[in-house]
Amino acid sequence: MSLTAAARIPLVAALFTIMSNLYSGALLKRVGNQLLLFLLPPLVMALMWPMFMLKVTVVSYVCAAVVGAVGGVLPTIVFAAAPRLAVSKGTMGIAMAIVIVGENAGILVGPELFGVMRGMTGHFVLPFWMLFAVGLIGVLFSLSIWRSGVFQLAPSHEEALDANVSNQLPL
Repeated sequence: MSLTAAARIPLVAALFTIMSNLYSGALLKRVGNQLLLFLLPPLVMALMWPMFMLKVTVVSYVCAAVVGAVGGVLPTIVFAAAPRLAVSKGTMGIAMAIVIVGENAGILVGPELFGVMRGMTGHFVLPFWMLFAVGLIGVLFSLSIWRSGVFQLAPSHEEALDANVSNQLPL
């Protein structure tokens, strides 16, 4: 594959990710705590990574589009869950900070690890299997968020926080 064709793959993924970032919030609000919403996007993403090894340009573009189309859903769920899982209104900032640190750590370490694996092996097989494995971890993480029940239609976020605050023991 030419470098020009290879450079278009992340472009396709980014364009579709932008779209999925836009619709995933509305989808989460509309669907709520449905298991399929929490499992399907990370599972589809995980299954797409090994497909990039087929070395067919069209397949790579389609896989990039699929990864992008579902790729915005998991971050939306994680970012939306953090404040809902906060013990009180005062801990929302800390919850969001933890999510952001995790996101930035992945952005920092992921490409470096991918490149190191590629450099050590001389091919992309191991790095794409690593992405597959990380994708499966994302499925488990998403399942954990679903099991927490934070996106149940009732009670509302404000009611849940008020209940948490009123149930805390005074110091």
